[in-house]
Amino acid sequence: MGRSKPASQPILVLGALAFELAGLIPAESPMLRTVVTGAGPAKARAGLQRALAFAEPERIIALGLCGGLAPGEAIGTLAVPRAVVAEDERDEIVCDLWPGLDSRGLLVTVPAPVTTPLAKASLRESTLADWVDMESYSWAKMAREREIPFTVMRVVVDGWDDFLPNVTSPRSWLSAASLPQRSFQARKRLHEEARRILCGF
Repeated sequence: MGRSKPASQPILVLGALAFELAGLIPAESPMLRTVVTGAGPAKARAGLQRALAFAEPERIIALGLCGGLAPGEAIGTLAVPRAVVAEDERDEIVCDLWPGLDSRGLLVTVPAPVTTPLAKASLRESTLADWVDMESYSWAKMAREREIPFTVMRVVVDGWDDFLPNVTSPRSWLSAASLPQRSFQARKRLHEEARRILCGF
């Protein structure tokens, strides 16, 4: 016989960085629990594992920022992938539908930032992914192991032709100067969409 579950379980809202979730969920919300795991595949998996040891949720939604890989995935674009995959694996994990969200495309999780347009183009060619992050596949894989419905919603903060900041690359310095403003704008869009879809919980 399977183990019984509580009648009322919270929705687990995952983020890699405190910045991404800061101020999103009221502390008194009874059905929404936020967890910040840390950035990167290993921290993502370990952080979710700790959270699930505390309580198993009804479902998981992962929120955050991401990079765009496909032309047209401009800064500020909402990314709700149909599936997620790891750069070093070809095991696509199909994400679960969430009311009020239309899913499309593929998100790839990588172990380190993809910092140049050339590297983004290469990753796009090898995976056919539309977006890139460093956590979603690790979260999705654990959710699948535990049979917990899992959805991803991110907002693009750097486009396919943008550099990420690198002190050794002068071409990235202009991008570095604009990254804080872009991050706040992307987070604003993320929070607007998150509040819209979470307002019933």
